[in-house]
Amino acid sequence: MGWTHNSFRNALSSSWNTDTYVLIGPDYKPEPPAKGPVLSSQDLKSALELPWDGEVTAERRLVRGRSWSPSGKIAKVAYSLNQGNWQPARLREPNIAAAWVRWDFDWEPKPGKHRIRVRATDEKGNAQPERVPFNQQGYLYNAVVDHLITVT
Repeated sequence: MGWTHNSFRNALSSSWNTDTYVLIGPDYKPEPPAKGPVLSSQDLKSALELPWDGEVTAERRLVRGRSWSPSGKIAKVAYSLNQGNWQPARLREPNIAAAWVRWDFDWEPKPGKHRIRVRATDEKGNAQPERVPFNQQGYLYNAVVDHLITVT
């Protein structure tokens, strides 16, 4: 586990932990000598294994992805197609705490533009948020995003 900003005061100060790996933005207060809270851990996140704003053919396919949590095993992953209802994805083994877990779902896409959204929840109830506070360097961005894909 990373050290927290409380232990920062006793750590060596450098540009890495005062200027670079810190959260800077309207929702983060400076913690001198750092410009904001020092990064100490990662957040729950998911990734689709599809090209970003890519193109696929209109045929039945297995859509794959991975999710990770620093707090434990992934308990569930849900996906939404074109702003529809959330549906459960299938989790694959191994599902180990603090490790990426594979998941998938079947999709029979029709030609056109589509949005796929994915959100993971871990065994402690932590879930990916709809939004995260802005920070100048983009660190810890783990919100649910629209993954655009064109089907031909």
